[in-house]
Amino acid sequence: MKLIQKFEISCDDLPRLKIKMLNWLRQFGIFAYLDNNQYQNLFNRYELLVGAGVQQIYSDPEAITAAFGKEWLFGHINYDFKNRLYQDLKSEHIAWFHNEALQFFKPEIVLYLPYRSTELHIESNALSPEIIFRQILDSEARIDFESSGKPRFNRLWDKAQYIESVKTVKEHIRKGDCYELNLCVGAVASQTELDPFGCFAKLNQVNPAPFACMYRSGDFYALSSSPERFMAKDGRRLLAQPMKGTIRRSKNAAEDAQLKIQLKADEKERAENVMIADLMRNDLAKSCETGSVRVPELFEVYTFPTLHTMISSVEGDLRKEVPPFTALLNAFPMGSMTGAPKKIVMELIEDLEQSKRELYAGCIGYSNPAGDFDFNVVIRTLLYHAQTKELSYHTGGAITIDSDPEKEWAEVWLKAQALEAIFNDRP
Repeated sequence: MKLIQKFEISCDDLPRLKIKMLNWLRQFGIFAYLDNNQYQNLFNRYELLVGAGVQQIYSDPEAITAAFGKEWLFGHINYDFKNRLYQDLKSEHIAWFHNEALQFFKPEIVLYLPYRSTELHIESNALSPEIIFRQILDSEARIDFESSGKPRFNRLWDKAQYIESVKTVKEHIRKGDCYELNLCVGAVASQTELDPFGCFAKLNQVNPAPFACMYRSGDFYALSSSPERFMAKDGRRLLAQPMKGTIRRSKNAAEDAQLKIQLKADEKERAENVMIADLMRNDLAKSCETGSVRVPELFEVYTFPTLHTMISSVEGDLRKEVPPFTALLNAFPMGSMTGAPKKIVMELIEDLEQSKRELYAGCIGYSNPAGDFDFNVVIRTLLYHAQTKELSYHTGGAITIDSDPEKEWAEVWLKAQALEAIFNDRP
């Protein structure tokens, strides 16, 4: 029998409560910890949402479709699940993790703090909510970032190789094969000893993001500071917020403000953004009522700790006969991580890149019993396997006809530095 209870918390204690909750989660072999980091300028349902423990695991699309939107589900879709959606696609490059391409779990325990609320809700099919709340309060209020040293990441491309690949993409664009392609570089560090919980806490401190998450399935961990939403469902409304176009931050306030203006006016960045927004319009149209797809926000610049980025919002009204999980898959993989036309660029990505993306460029999220869901885009993310000690990440950017190869490499490196920064004080 499910037990449900609410507990009042203090807003001042929220940062400590989040750390305590991470420490409390160490006992679970599978969980999802989703953190909004108190962002206020996006559609928000929860400030904090956690699913822990397992009642049932789903990896079959039909079973997920049947359960999705009827009960709590948490899980992920790997980028390489595209091979199931597009039958003639493949992924034959090196893989570091071999995790399930598609996996969701029905949790034993769900905890959530609604946005702008001070009531922590605990739903449990295991212990009583009072015991769970007491366990969390009794957990440590700090997490030390412990590792065996600074990881030595091996990038599969150096600068010269990436620039040459950008030129190859531009040649495909000139020939009319595609209009835009997201080109990524994988990096891996072997024999890395670290505490995933401390690593995530540090990443979330250095680069807090609205779609941050720590996700565990056995020995596999995703430690994400993602700033991008893939898709959310709120009632009948579907909302996608593709992110394309970035520029660095400055410590000088006047220069930082000027950089935002510069990004907003950049024709190349606007071209990137509008192509992906248009692609998302087409993806949502597969699931939405005819004529309901709209773009309420175009070329808006959002600010994050390490960069400014351009986001557009695309929304539509879900048709009643389309299951929510089908709507998610109808738009997968997200256009911001592929390009246009989607199927052709996915074929080109396979030819150009040197490693499987696996969970990178996929999504992590939840579906609740009210029928709503929310999923991030897995970017700005470290992937780690506690058994093999492999630690990896990918970074990349969208290539268009106006792309400057040198600037594209600088963007890739900027994103990589934001991830590696948490290790800079390691010996």
